[in-house]
Amino acid sequence: MIPKDKEELRKLVTDTTLETYEELTPQLIYLLNETKKKSRPDGRSENGRDSSGYDRLCQVLYQ
Repeated sequence: MIPKDKEELRKLVTDTTLETYEELTPQLIYLLNETKKKSRPDGRSENGRDSSGYDRLCQVLYQ
């Protein structure tokens, strides 16, 4: 499909972006789970960062 105007282009970009996110979500969840397994009991990852951002991202992805 070749967009003929700005609205068609916007819809094409939006649809393509959503499709890409849907395809990548399972891989992202897997990588996040692997990262979570490597985090320490105090809630910090091996590099010392807080994992609360991870927890919030998981909540959004699992909705």
